[in-house]
Amino acid sequence: MTQTREAALFGLVCVVLFGLAWAVFSRLASNGGPTIVQSTGAITVAQANAQFPPGVPNSAKNIRYAAYNEWMAVLEVVRFEAPADDCIAHAERIIADFNAQNPDRTIPGLRPMNAVPEVDRSTPLSLDWFSPESIKHGLVGGESNSHTPVIWIDTDKGVFYYQYSD
Repeated sequence: MTQTREAALFGLVCVVLFGLAWAVFSRLASNGGPTIVQSTGAITVAQANAQFPPGVPNSAKNIRYAAYNEWMAVLEVVRFEAPADDCIAHAERIIADFNAQNPDRTIPGLRPMNAVPEVDRSTPLSLDWFSPESIKHGLVGGESNSHTPVIWIDTDKGVFYYQYSD
C-alpha cells in the first residue's frame, strides 16, 4: 500500500470514529430531549413540597410550579399567594439556606425592588401565571445569575415568585 492510500485510509477511519463519538456524545448530552414538569393548575402544599425542595409555607394558596431541563439549560419557577409576612419569612429562609450551602458564592438578601424584573421566557414552558414584572411594590432577593435563585415578593398582594436558572 502506498503512503497516500494509508494516509487516506487513516483519515477516513478518523472521520468515522469522530462521527461515532459525536453521535454518542450528542445522544448522552441531550438525554433524549428536554424534560418538562409543569402544573396545569393550582397544586396543593404537599404536591409543591414534593416537587420543589425548598417547599412552600403552609399558608400558600394558588401554587404553581414549572421546571425545564435540557442538557445544561435549567429553569425552575414557583409562584404562590400567602400573607406577605409568610412570603418574606420563606424567602429569607431560602436565601439563608442557599448562602449556607454556597459560602463561596452567596447571594444578597431581600431588598426593595427598584426595577422591573426580567423573566426568562425562552423555554417551552407556559408561564402566563408567572408575572413578577407586574409588581408595583415589592422586594427582591438573590440574583439572576447562573445557578442562583432570585425571589420577588409582591408585598401589596402577597405573591411570592421564585426563579432558578442556569
